[in-house]
Amino acid sequence: MMTGDSKLKMYNGLNVTFDSDKYRLMMPYSDKEYPVGGLICEYLRLAPADIKRIIMECESREKEASEENFIDAFMQFTERLNAELPPVTSAMIALEFFVTAEDWFSACRSDRRAEFIRLLESGSDDSARAFVLQDSGCSEFGGDSVLQLLLSCYCGFISKYAVTKSMFTRLMESDEIRDDEHERSIKVLVPLYRDYMDMQHIDYRLVLTDRGLESLYTVKSSISLLLFEMAHCINGEVNIQKCRNCGNYFVPEGRSNTVYCSYPIRGDQGKTCRDVGAQIARTNKEKNDAATKAYRKVYMRYKQNLNRHPDDTEAAARFDKLTNEVRDWRKKMAQDEASEKEFLEWLEQF
Repeated sequence: MMTGDSKLKMYNGLNVTFDSDKYRLMMPYSDKEYPVGGLICEYLRLAPADIKRIIMECESREKEASEENFIDAFMQFTERLNAELPPVTSAMIALEFFVTAEDWFSACRSDRRAEFIRLLESGSDDSARAFVLQDSGCSEFGGDSVLQLLLSCYCGFISKYAVTKSMFTRLMESDEIRDDEHERSIKVLVPLYRDYMDMQHIDYRLVLTDRGLESLYTVKSSISLLLFEMAHCINGEVNIQKCRNCGNYFVPEGRSNTVYCSYPIRGDQGKTCRDVGAQIARTNKEKNDAATKAYRKVYMRYKQNLNRHPDDTEAAARFDKLTNEVRDWRKKMAQDEASEKEFLEWLEQF
């Protein structure tokens, strides 16, 4: 941790030291170390819908949204974030919420409330806005109460997070197939390092810590975290993989061919994807093999019948239905949205 009396406030940004090999958090609640790429991978595992419950549990949410009342509620909110979410994720959420709140109070001082709300809503889609306001007791965005302002911050956060995750996912997925799409994705980032550097909200300082003088970076927006990480990933040729169990990206520890991440499984903090990934894959393979065998028998029966009776239009229509709908069934089973039993029951109609 830092030496001396200096205390960096959490909502100033994500504070990390970087020694060209790894990061170390310099936050009041964490000095955890991360590999290059690990910060953005942790952050983009977040399910933004999980934040709403934390907002709705803030004790002072019904108070008038004065700056003093908001700060009190915001500190409650960040304490809950720190307790329930990984440190990078909680810091970035708190940062984005605080930036939006500052923009609101600035708009109030200059009588630009309507402009603030218009810009806020223009950055999010209808479904996101509806979800944020649903069952909240608020029908619109603004800052009449602490809750209404927190929901406005939440709406702003969702749109910023979605853009960041979309850019990251596009880079990762295009790299996996290694075609011209990856080059186009890289070109989207290049101007942000050259022509539009003002979008990089990153402060740099030298600080004296228990390890001596270190380079301290303060990342002040979601997009800035992406740019910060991607620059170091590209320079260091970092290997980022998609977990075969949860589908999120991670930086492999040890062997570069690791296919399961070491993050906790959603809903079961006691186990990681690495603990159970292979077992789940075997179970799914067994289920899919049984389903595939049953489907293959039906498929071949129709195929042989149509070869013998090519004019049987009714059989041809049912065969088309079979081959078209099986794609959706395979997808649902792969995502555990349908069971093998349900698939076999559907198959019986043929």
